[in-house]
Amino acid sequence: MDVELSLEGYMDVIREARTIYVYGVYDDGTPYIILHSDKTFKPRVRSEGFVAIHTKPPIVIIEVMLKQYRVEEEFKIAILPSNKEIKEFLKAIVESDRILLSLAYKEDFSEIYKMVAEKGVLIEGDYNAVTFEIPLDNVEELKQLMSVIDIIDKELMNKLEELITEKQKNEIKDLGIKL
Repeated sequence: MDVELSLEGYMDVIREARTIYVYGVYDDGTPYIILHSDKTFKPRVRSEGFVAIHTKPPIVIIEVMLKQYRVEEEFKIAILPSNKEIKEFLKAIVESDRILLSLAYKEDFSEIYKMVAEKGVLIEGDYNAVTFEIPLDNVEELKQLMSVIDIIDKELMNKLEELITEKQKNEIKDLGIKL
């Protein structure tokens, strides 16, 4: 496979997805991800949510749709399993039947992101965000990717990591996060 040819396809995926998020796994094994949102969702109000997990190996794409009355939010998250922590997070998704998705306003998200960057930990519930519990139905593509992730071409992984890092720098700037 020609790496240069396929890079354009990867760039398209990365361009249309979010690459800045806070992620992890709670003690009970539940994966969580926190993102920024300008939409106003209310806690403890009936909501609909949908998560679809696809792969464009080695990138994992999580598509999210949330709806609460007239407020709707749709986005994609691009994850490159390039380190042990991200691989553990993705493994928890494969093993779980749900994911906790939290949305925070830009300012709150900036604080959460800085706290995790500085302290390396996030205490459950110790942040200002609205959290949705979303069932995970089909994680077969992710399961297949995780079984072969360690044998994926290192050159491709490095190029994709460079692309995602560049996109992350832009997202951090757009969010006004100063580390």
